[in-house]
Amino acid sequence: MRDTELTAERPEGTFLSNNNALQQIEQQACAAFDPALTEVFCLTKREHPPSAERSPASQILFAIQSIPPGFPTVI
Repeated sequence: MRDTELTAERPEGTFLSNNNALQQIEQQACAAFDPALTEVFCLTKREHPPSAERSPASQILFAIQSIPPGFPTVI
């Protein structure tokens, strides 16, 4: 699931705020996502909220580049 799927406007008009989307992602950390990567992803998204000027691909690249050196990852 992409984070934009949670926050995108839908025909029925329902969508989640960025904060609510991140909360849902965090709730699924162990069941659906790697907990360590979820922590970094959510922290990065909170520090640098999505911008209309950046594509989803560039946002993911930015998040990956923001992972601190030595942080345990499985990429």
